[in-house]
Amino acid sequence: MNADKVFRSGIILFIAVLSAPFLAFSASITINTSSERAAISPLIYGTNQQMEGNENLTCMRFGGNRITAYNWENSASNAGSDWYHSSDNFLCGSQENPVSADDCANLPGAVLNNFLDYCISRGYEPLITLPMAGYVAADKNGNVLESETAPSARWKTLISKKGTAFSLPPDTLDNYVYADEEVAHIVNRYGLSGAGGVRFYELDNEGDLWNSTHVRIHPLPVGAYEWVTRGAELAKAVKDVDPQAQIMGPVFFGIWSMMGQGDDWDSVRGANNWYVPYYLQQMKAMSDADGRRLLDVLDIHYYSEAREGLYPPFDYRNGQCRITEAGCNSSEAVQARLQAPRSLWDPSYIENSSVGEWCGTGLPIIPKIQAAIDANYPGTKIAVTEFGFGGGNDFSGGIAMADALGIFGKYGVYIATMWNTDYGLFHSAAYKLYRNYDGANSVYGDTKVYCESGNVSSMTAYASISGTDESELHVIVLNKSSSAQNADFVISGSASYQSGEAYGFGQSNSSVTLKAAPAVTGNTFSYSVPAYSAYHFVFHGAIGPTNTPTPSITPGGPTLTFTSTYTHTHTSTRTFTATITPTPGAGIGIYDGDTAGMTITDGAVNNSADGGGLSQSADGSPGNGMAVSFAAIQSWWQQHSWDLNTPVNTGSYTSLEFDIISEAGMPNGLRFGLDWNLTDWSVDVADYVAGGVINQD
Repeated sequence: MNADKVFRSGIILFIAVLSAPFLAFSASITINTSSERAAISPLIYGTNQQMEGNENLTCMRFGGNRITAYNWENSASNAGSDWYHSSDNFLCGSQENPVSADDCANLPGAVLNNFLDYCISRGYEPLITLPMAGYVAADKNGNVLESETAPSARWKTLISKKGTAFSLPPDTLDNYVYADEEVAHIVNRYGLSGAGGVRFYELDNEGDLWNSTHVRIHPLPVGAYEWVTRGAELAKAVKDVDPQAQIMGPVFFGIWSMMGQGDDWDSVRGANNWYVPYYLQQMKAMSDADGRRLLDVLDIHYYSEAREGLYPPFDYRNGQCRITEAGCNSSEAVQARLQAPRSLWDPSYIENSSVGEWCGTGLPIIPKIQAAIDANYPGTKIAVTEFGFGGGNDFSGGIAMADALGIFGKYGVYIATMWNTDYGLFHSAAYKLYRNYDGANSVYGDTKVYCESGNVSSMTAYASISGTDESELHVIVLNKSSSAQNADFVISGSASYQSGEAYGFGQSNSSVTLKAAPAVTGNTFSYSVPAYSAYHFVFHGAIGPTNTPTPSITPGGPTLTFTSTYTHTHTSTRTFTATITPTPGAGIGIYDGDTAGMTITDGAVNNSADGGGLSQSADGSPGNGMAVSFAAIQSWWQQHSWDLNTPVNTGSYTSLEFDIISEAGMPNGLRFGLDWNLTDWSVDVADYVAGGVINQD
């Protein structure tokens, strides 16, 4: 194409390409493998109960309401109001490998030993909950009456620190159980935490609910200050036995207790408008006084309170089911469940629940907790040792769980263990998507990288690499909409990706299976992700600069100065490459340069989130064309422009000549914007070429 025109100074040149419209898609996926790198803790892929067995889990927790009254000496426990306040041998039979009747009756630590042996056999990191409410079950004789509330013969007094020499095996005939003696038993059998033994100890379970769940032990609400001091006392006792053990607390039942706790809250809160900063302040002060850290991990539980429907309005009072309830799978519940994980991170999201309406101080949960840690007890990590979104037998439960796992990795959560609320195969699928996507225990990367979706309500994405190696890129893409959508990938970094695989599950099948491979020819491409599905992409590439050449302009003649500002409201659908190559003759070629030090950068205003970028080394590469890559995007023209900071003399030439070569489908629109200090500077190709025809070679 030869465009003849007298050029005046101050030319603005851009190329914008469009083609016929197509069905809209929700979001582009922008990834930078060199940006925002941070380690992903392997311990976020944990559980409280075994699932199907092939999820390749990383950790398992010994916890729950029963542990508050667990007597490690005789294996008795009491679940409080969860089960008729019954003291019994339930824990012996609830293990993955049940404890024998003889061991349950006669072997101190039988349940602990069984749990820890099971974790070792599976390669799980164990988390041990220690009781600290003041009493544990003395017997296995069934229901404890209100008249038998502690202190009574149905309970043994629990003391954090024995203060005298340990007895291993313990004295089961006295009226006391010692928490530090339990730790000593663990260390004696499995070694110190720094030598491969148990690393993590929780400060009981949901102390903020003791007066409800364990009213026979702790009838009154735990006080704000009491909760801290009990925890600090137990932490000291644990670290006296195992100095390198990590302490996890206070184990909130949910966001409501994070807002404030205990009858003394108003008298101790000071300037704090919620409990988390207060707890951190107090634990740090007690740690400083003791000369060692008494809290290593801030431990919370989070079961979504979201209900059918999306805010606005708040309709949760009108009988809408909570998404964690079994059978809550209406179309409105599905939509609420798919969005619910956003309460963990997204400040723009408000769920339809009392939490959404009244708990803004603590939302979004992870960033708010992290900010409180940074301000009050830096270095404390975050654990979510119970969580759930329901819908285990519905695709929405699998997508929500996969979303939560991605969030935990992206926002630096240290430990996460799912509790099987409304458990089903879709929950298992979410874990396998990260930990066993190919059936051979292949896993998502351990280093998160920058990854953003253009529309998180309809499509969410997370990306990772392994260590610092960018040659293999993992991307999780979650389609939360009822129609197939294009994941429009734009990837930058040191690697050029040339191949890939896709694995996933969808609304009709909870099995993670191999899907159609993505057509990867560079770092910008698209993939149609089916409705209501979760995909794991694995891209393979070579380390080195990506092939996105940029142009320079040969010198000679009048001065040309390139700048650009422009907007578009058109549609593009095809993916193609336009290459501008030098043309001999009276014109001056715009191409990847012959002039050392000449640099042109992409100065385009791209109304698409995809808009391709251009870059060029200072020395250029003589004879190479200027390649412009265009990706299919929604509802916009895709523009590229070149801003030349150094004026270029074109000599006596009065024209610019372009050879436009389409490599993957012809555009049906090409427009030049030229600033000749005229009012109308938008000039169609037809103004230059008879019939406006672009010939394809």
